[in-house]
Amino acid sequence: MFNHDDTRSRTRELPGDIPHVVKDTLIRHFMKTWDELMRDCFNEVEDILTRHVNTMLREHFAAYAHEGLLDEVKLVVSLRCRFPH
Repeated sequence: MFNHDDTRSRTRELPGDIPHVVKDTLIRHFMKTWDELMRDCFNEVEDILTRHVNTMLREHFAAYAHEGLLDEVKLVVSLRCRFPH
């Protein structure tokens, strides 16, 4: 991620401190991965939540599945919460 010269570089920093430009470079490099990590995390949480909601819907409305109520409630919830059906 950074080379040996970066850690030995010193400007008017406190003893043992890494120069601001090196810190800035490291932070910017790390932040480049945030978008992908954030999307992966969001997708995983969305999948877990979707499964949980679908389980709850089945538990509460399974008795009415033959009347179509379960499917109607799933549709309303998926549209309201933007879950995939």
